Amino acid sequence: MTGALADAPACPPFPAFTDFERRALDSTAPLFGEKAQALREQVASAEVVDRINTIVGFYTRVRVDRAKCSPVPLSHQGAHFEVEGVEHGIVLWDTDGDGYLETIEGWTVDENPLEGVDLDKLQFIRLTQLG
Repeated sequence: MTGALADAPACPPFPAFTDFERRALDSTAPLFGEKAQALREQVASAEVVDRINTIVGFYTRVRVDRAKCSPVPLSHQGAHFEVEGVEHGIVLWDTDGDGYLETIEGWTVDENPLEGVDLDKLQFIRLTQLG
């Protein structure tokens, strides 16, 4: 990460996912059809490297134990979520194209909805649609 965000303090918890991240990932797994279990295995083997609150969203970078799981067609897959207190909650998954989860990016279209918000307290409500 470069720019101002590179100097931003990382938000805990480490190395675990937040409840929101875990529930969001779990709710999207069935959308991967026959690769759903492979995605779950990636999530189970992943450790959070860092998490940055951008105030209009967040970045959570993870490291997946590639010896414990197989690749999944993740490249720029996304889903829209309803998030308590955040209008237009949207989360995207992004990889470098090799099929392993590396970054979870959350973003919204609202003005600074996460300013001063503890990312560990985000409340997942439900998946609304695949992006």
